[in-house]
Amino acid sequence: MNMTPTKKGKTKKLTLEFTCRLWNEQGSFMDVTAGKAVIAVAYP
Repeated sequence: MNMTPTKKGKTKKLTLEFTCRLWNEQGSFMDVTAGKAVIAVAYP
């Protein structure tokens, strides 16, 4: 999906789906099996 152009360039909306393992400082972890994120990327 293209988003509204800015004065400095264009932006693109990205929807990500991922699986990962998150670790803390003590060495414990939590598995994320259905992660979702939405980010915007600017480009000239």
